[in-house]
Amino acid sequence: MKLSFTVLAIIIFNLLSLQLAKAFTSLEISTNSKESNVRDFYLSQNTTSPSQAYISEGTLKLQKGDYQSAIEQFNLAIEADENNFYGYYSRATAYVYQEKYQNAIEDFSRAIEIDPNIAQSYWSRGIVYQMIGNNDLAIVDATKAISIDPNFASAYELRALAYISQGNIQKGKEGLQQAAALYQQQGNTEKYQKMMQFIDKLNGK
Repeated sequence: MKLSFTVLAIIIFNLLSLQLAKAFTSLEISTNSKESNVRDFYLSQNTTSPSQAYISEGTLKLQKGDYQSAIEQFNLAIEADENNFYGYYSRATAYVYQEKYQNAIEDFSRAIEIDPNIAQSYWSRGIVYQMIGNNDLAIVDATKAISIDPNFASAYELRALAYISQGNIQKGKEGLQQAAALYQQQGNTEKYQKMMQFIDKLNGK
């Protein structure tokens, strides 16, 4: 039996929520197929940055859920260094929590301009595009993230969800299978099982 549109939408929303938790709480990026913390990665490359203190303080505010104060700190970081990748990336994160999605897209886009070689940035922006129903751009961003890091399982998952949202179930299932295989290889049993469960539901099992 085929899933109803409502049931399918709920499943996609739940899976997307898991991606959001990873993108905007853990703040991970994929670097040479190894996931690391964005803040640690940035600071390791910018130990003398004048905006480092603002980034650190903003990150603490963000983790505590004080999004407006976090934004204020990230504003100061950007004022101190207009090419501050993490300042824009982090402010975008806070905007997502505030549901200011266009602001978030603009900041993720600026982060990409500053450093176009970080798969996480495209993936994060793609999640926001998917959230607001722009599946075409979500697919474009997920595909770019995959081109940078072919082992980025969550990017395959995002692209699959966007395809499914468009009604392209076959491409969606293929993407979920790719994501599942990578999650399994990377030892993420929980995500592997969720992908396989979704595939089973799409197959009417």
